[in-house]
Amino acid sequence: MQRQRAFVWAAIVLCIVALLFQFLAVCLPHWEQHKISAKKTIVHGLFNTCEMLDDDDDDKDGTICWMHSTIPAWLDVTRTFEMFGLILLFITAILLTLYLLLIQWKIVLHTIFIATLFNIVFFLLIGISVYGHNADGDHLHVAYAFAVIATILTIVPPVLLIVMCCCRRKDNLWIDQDREMCDRNYLTPTEMQTSASRRSSKVGPMSDLQEQRAASRMSQQAADGQEKEPLQ
Repeated sequence: MQRQRAFVWAAIVLCIVALLFQFLAVCLPHWEQHKISAKKTIVHGLFNTCEMLDDDDDDKDGTICWMHSTIPAWLDVTRTFEMFGLILLFITAILLTLYLLLIQWKIVLHTIFIATLFNIVFFLLIGISVYGHNADGDHLHVAYAFAVIATILTIVPPVLLIVMCCCRRKDNLWIDQDREMCDRNYLTPTEMQTSASRRSSKVGPMSDLQEQRAASRMSQQAADGQEKEPLQ
């Protein structure tokens, strides 16, 4: 059980770290950087463009940003898939944490989390692939690197959850299953009888008081049976 929870906690931590990198990637305007001159740099993000000035004159230092007025179709695709990935990753990280802490683990929801995480990876891969194909590869900057790191980190949690599914514990027992449920779901009738005999063999001998009560019940049942016999 502790090993199984370790897999889930590792998946949660990686989801949170991937969420942080993805949040920085979406918010920062440093997907692409162009050095116009020694004192002027233009950086492009998913939602805005910034002009950074570095002049000896302090009055001219600073950064000016403005939102995109018109964007090409490929940037719109990148922005859409990256935002989908960010929102789904945020929801998945919260639900996975609450689910581990508050609710018993169910195999169906376990599978849903795996499928959702792989969908997030698919969205993020489309986003970074479209941007990397259409942007100038020589000028890709730190925000694009953050998006790539977030995508790589998001691949690991579903793999850990799959490993958790494959590495079944002794007697095929899941986190929220007791021994009786395991017997009913996974053991054959012969194995169930063997398991029942093992459990019954662990029961200690009856005490004197229990024997007296059993004998009293048997005698009472015999007396009741004689009273109910018809008169001849």
